[in-house]
Amino acid sequence: MTANDLTMAAVCERAERLAWADFCRAATGAVATACGVGLAEMAGTTLGRASRVDLLAVNRAVGLGMDQEATPAVLDGIFDFYRDVPRFSIPLSPAARPAQIGEWLVARGMQHHNTWTKLFRGAREPLRFTPVPGLRVEQIDSALASVAATIIGDAFGFPDEMRAWWSAAVGRPDWIHYLAYRHDQPIGTAALFVTGELAWLGWTASRDGANGRGAQTDLILRRMADAASAGCRWLVIESAEDEPDYRTPPARSLRRLGFEVAYQRPNYVWTGEPGA
Repeated sequence: MTANDLTMAAVCERAERLAWADFCRAATGAVATACGVGLAEMAGTTLGRASRVDLLAVNRAVGLGMDQEATPAVLDGIFDFYRDVPRFSIPLSPAARPAQIGEWLVARGMQHHNTWTKLFRGAREPLRFTPVPGLRVEQIDSALASVAATIIGDAFGFPDEMRAWWSAAVGRPDWIHYLAYRHDQPIGTAALFVTGELAWLGWTASRDGANGRGAQTDLILRRMADAASAGCRWLVIESAEDEPDYRTPPARSLRRLGFEVAYQRPNYVWTGEPGA
């Protein structure tokens, strides 16, 4: 990777890592207990877990080998942190150090699960896209959190306790959540996390039957505009490879909105069952 590639990889991983850590902090009290939420920082890696929720989206270690070079001792600590979860994932940037981390993970029983595309865009670059007629996007507060949680929960298969956790982040400092409406019916939701010059765009989902109707595009446009207004320099987002997926906008659609592919990032998963 070139020096510029390494810089953007650091930007992309840091934005997601900070968003992931704060999302974990949103779970407090009964929500944290119901989900079994835990959070730790280890050698520049953010470890978040939900020991009572068997979802990879909330049992993952982000940023391994980026701020600090990974070592076998660091991996020992990570595996110990997740010892009580059925499975967990480690998304691995190609810029992670040392280069053989992927081999280390496989040797410890992790499997390559899938590959996601990380993309970025300058927040201050002009928009060259027209919003879809008939749709509107509105920022929401906790009063509509349950509506948005139903959309995201149905899309991701969240149990009730996970929907309560997701709702707890709505209205939290540095987070902005949205609903997309068509004919006054909410059909999509998304979130924006802003920290300094970085903005992470995530938690995007549409209701069944709403795909391809422009909600995801308008949700991205609104978040791009809000991030620019907040003084952000970089926008970071990810897509499930380069094929249509109800949970994430396809990478080709993001490229039409001015996003550039930073890299392909493999996700490694541990299930405790060799060969699983």
